[in-house]
Order: sequence, then C-alpha cells, then structure tokens
Amino acid sequence: MILTGNPRLAAAWLFVTGLCGYFEYQRFSDAVQSPAGALAWLTFWEPETTLPFLILVALPLLCLIFGSSCTNAQHDVQHAGARRCRWLSWLAVTGVSLAASVWVGLQPVNVQTGLVTESVSFCDLPPTYHDEYSYLLQAETFAAGRLSWPPAPVRPDLFHQFHVLNEHRTASRYFPWTGLWTSLFLQTGRPIIGHWLAGALAAGFFYLAASEVLRPQAALTAGLLIGCSPGLALFSNMLLAHHPTLLALSVFLWTMIRLIRYPTMTLTLICGISLSLAMLGRPMTAAGFALPWGLVFGWRIVWSTESQWSSQRFQLLACMAVPLTVGFVGLGVLNQETTGSFFRSPYQEYTETYTPRHVYGFNNGIRGEANQTPKVLKSYDQWADNLTWSVAVRNTGHRCLASAQWTLGIAPIVMGLTLVLLRVCLPSQDQFHQTIVLWLMIASVLTLHLVHVPYWFSGIMHWHYVFETAPLILTLAAAGFSLLTREISQGVPHRVRRFWLISFLLAALLPGWLTAEAMWGPSKISSATSELAWSRRQFEKFNRMVNLPAVTKPAIVLVDETASDPQLSYIINDPEYQNDVLVARLPGTPDEINELQDSFPDRTFYRFDPRSVTLTPIKPE
Repeated sequence: MILTGNPRLAAAWLFVTGLCGYFEYQRFSDAVQSPAGALAWLTFWEPETTLPFLILVALPLLCLIFGSSCTNAQHDVQHAGARRCRWLSWLAVTGVSLAASVWVGLQPVNVQTGLVTESVSFCDLPPTYHDEYSYLLQAETFAAGRLSWPPAPVRPDLFHQFHVLNEHRTASRYFPWTGLWTSLFLQTGRPIIGHWLAGALAAGFFYLAASEVLRPQAALTAGLLIGCSPGLALFSNMLLAHHPTLLALSVFLWTMIRLIRYPTMTLTLICGISLSLAMLGRPMTAAGFALPWGLVFGWRIVWSTESQWSSQRFQLLACMAVPLTVGFVGLGVLNQETTGSFFRSPYQEYTETYTPRHVYGFNNGIRGEANQTPKVLKSYDQWADNLTWSVAVRNTGHRCLASAQWTLGIAPIVMGLTLVLLRVCLPSQDQFHQTIVLWLMIASVLTLHLVHVPYWFSGIMHWHYVFETAPLILTLAAAGFSLLTREISQGVPHRVRRFWLISFLLAALLPGWLTAEAMWGPSKISSATSELAWSRRQFEKFNRMVNLPAVTKPAIVLVDETASDPQLSYIINDPEYQNDVLVARLPGTPDEINELQDSFPDRTFYRFDPRSVTLTPIKPE
C-alpha cells in the first residue's frame, strides 16, 4: 500500500496532494457561494492544481486495485540496448526541443495596419525588448569584423538607443558571447534560428549530463521534459542572452560530471572553454551555476589522493584556468575598445551613466539618487524600486513560483523535488556518486538564486534571472519521478505505473501548450505570446508606417517621447547611421530641430506621436 510500505513516497504524496487539495478546497468554497454553485468548480479549472489533484488522488486507488491482483510487480528491467541507443535518445530530445521552439515561433499574431488585419508569425515580428535590439547590434558589429562603431555623429542624447553606448564609441552594453553566437545566423534573415538551435543543443547536452547519473529511462524523461518545457521554448523566441549561455552551461555540466569521476585533460579543457563562454554571456549566472562544481573541482585538485588526480594536478588546473584567462583577457580588450578602460565593462559604464538606480545590491534606489546626472534616463531609471530585505524576499518567492510554473507545473515539480530531496538525504551505499551529483545540482539551483537576491527586479515573467536553473530543476524532478515509479511498483504492473506518471506529467504540460476553454482556458504559451506580442505589434506598425512610399526618403523621424512608456522606445538605428529612415528623440525646442535639420540637410524630417500613432512632416524654418 502507498501510505504504509513506502514512507518516502507517502510523505511526498501527502505533501503535494495536501497542497493541491488546499487550493482546490478554496476554489470549491468560492464556487459554492457563486450563482453557478458547486458545478463551477468543475467548469473553471485551475491549470496548476485541478487536474494534478485528481490524478494524485487516483494513485492510492490504483495501488489498492492492482496491488491485490498482481504479485510480481518489480519490473525494473535494465534494457541492454539503452546505452547503445543513447545517440537516438539525444536526437529525440534535440528534435523535441527544436519542434517546441518552432511551434512557439509560428504562433499567429494579428497586426492591423489601417483597415487591413494581417496574421504574422510571432517569430517574424520585430523583437519585444530593448535588450534584443542591443544584442542584434552586437551581432552586426561582430559580423562586420568590428568590436565597436564610431560614436553618434550628432547629438548622441537624441540618438541614444536603450542598452547601447553611443558617445565615445557605439556598442552594446552587454557581454559578447550572445552577439558572437547570433552573428552566425544573421545571414539566414532569421537570427532567432540560432536561439532555437542553441536551445535544442542545450537540451541534448543536459540529457547527456542526466544520463551520467540517472537510469536511461529517467535520463530520457529529463531530456524530454527539458525539450518540451513551455518556458524554455518561449524564451528561445527572444534574442536574449539566456539560450547561448544555457548552451555553454549544458556542455560545462556534462563534461564536469564526467570529469569528477574520470578526470582527463580533454574533458577539463572543454569544461573550461564552455564555462568561459558562459561567463562571457551572463557572468553572474555562470558564477552562480558553476560555484558548487568549482569548489568540488578545486578540492579534488588540492586534496585528492587518487592517482588520476594527483598525477596531473597542474595539467588539469591549467586546462581549466587557461580558457577562463583567455576569456577575461578578451573581455578586457573589448572593454578597452568601448569604454577606454581594460577593467571597466560597457555594462558598468551604461548603468552608472544612464540608470544609476539599476545597480546591483540593496538600497540601489538611495544610492542611485545620490549619483544622478543630466544624462540619466529619468523615466527608465525611476522604474527601479529600492531593494530592501522585504522586497528581496518577495522577489525570491516570485522567482521560485515562476520557476515551477514555467519549467513544467507546480504540482509535478514540487513532487519531483520533494522525492529527490528525500532520496539524497537517505541514500544507499551504491548510489554515492549519483547522490553527490544530485546534491551539486541542488546547490547550483540554490546559489543561482542566492547571487540574484541582491537585485531589485524579480525578472521578466518573474523568472529570467534564474532561468538557467530550469534544466537542473527538471533533471532533479526526473530523478524524483524515477524513485516514484520504483516506490509504487509493489503490486502495481509496470504499464500502470508508467500510465499514471505520464498522466501526471501531461496534467502539467497540457495547460502549458494547449488551449482548452472548457477547462483551463488559454494555454500558458498562448497567454505569454499574446502579452509579448503587444510591443512587437507596435514596432511592426511603426516600421510599416515609416517605410510607406508617402514618406520621402532619406528621412529622420523625431519621436515625441513625452509621457510615453519607457519600456517602448523606437530609437533604433543602423550603427553607421545610414538607414533610409533614421529615428531620434524629438528635441525640446524648435531651435534644436533647426540645428538637426542643418546637420542633415539631405533628409526630410517627420514627427511621430506614439500616443496617437501619427506621422506628420516637419517643415524647415
């Protein structure tokens, strides 16, 4: 029986069922008091708890029914061909991930231009966030064989693009790995393909990492969950740093797990290169992710008495240190080019100059207010809340909740993590290496959260600062599910166990991908793409408007940003300022407009009002 013979499963089942049951009871109480009565409880489902709760309740019934009719239920068969077919599983995982990314990218979005409404794929619209345009500029810079461009020729403040330096040199504020990766795909006309591919390869390498410590079926479960995670697929359709960084971290994790057990110079070199690339993508994320593994590697280098470590300490240390050193030197060269200082990054330069309230650490608002200058982007800078301990706790809670929601679903993630915690706290002697690796994965999740506690913003979708924990969480959950299927095996046929687990996982996955108005309503993907598409529509409408034949080219469009949304800026230009249509901020006085017209005598000037979405000519005076 589930509640008497399997204490670990019983504890996890009671905890998760009680959690879901509590929220379902609240829903039922509200439904009873509504005009529709108790029927409303079944009519309007909560996607995170309703279906998982019903499936959880069914588990002891299955054990009761099948446990009494089947005496030989231990079917932990090791398939001899599992390892031989690992490459097929790798292809399946990467294929599922790629298909999921493409599915999100092909979601239709209606764009209205005048009286005409056109359906455009989500991936064919302009990017959502300012950050994405900065990464695109970075990719164009590297593709042109450059580190930066000359500064804005006239009035850098009017031509200032969010997250781009343009006074001493024109360059993205961000670290270079994302731009390097994206530059490889610019010629396709759809640079987002690079992020789709990065996500697919990352899923494959995380599967390989899981296969080093989990049984073949559990590793494949982890890989497939990563491949079809709605949150991972959604972020693969944004040109942010996450997926190139995730790819580097996946290779790092795979090689590090192998390295801990079988150290070789080749593995260490690959591990060092991948960590260096991750550091050049998202340094804080890479540091938080790699810290527990680095401590174990350092301990082995210094203290291990095993011959395979002691005989090549300095070689292994060099293979890890040299790629990291090369990466830091390369970053210093880029810093020198863009900021004039080897040790001052464009990120630091931009934050201190334009958004001092956005700095890392507590009381960022108070410190930022003490460093205000005329160059500060007031509306964007004021967006940052002052970080206190209460705000930090709230942000951490939001990040944890969003991690469960967007990786898979709250119920299965809590169940899987509860089981894996019980598993590593009560390990068997023959699972020592596996237990160490699982503990290190748990530590990586914790340290990645911890390094972002001192940041005021919870993140895009309350998640993106800890986004890279998603594959770790799913791998840990898969390890928990592996324990679950073994724990309920006493008296339950193999097919029944598998059917129950698949049903439990689908109960979380289906609301992520499929819209069901009669049950849980719009899918997570549908809701998220609809929300993200709003700014994409605005950019698309603006681009279509300024490229109409009625607009005399070459032109300069001056955008009136008075009381406009700081999250939506149309100031995006070619780094050489050679566009047929240049875009700048509307100056504060007519004299400044006249000066601009004198600086660009061959261009026609227009004024764009974002609130009324109108474009009107500006006649020279």
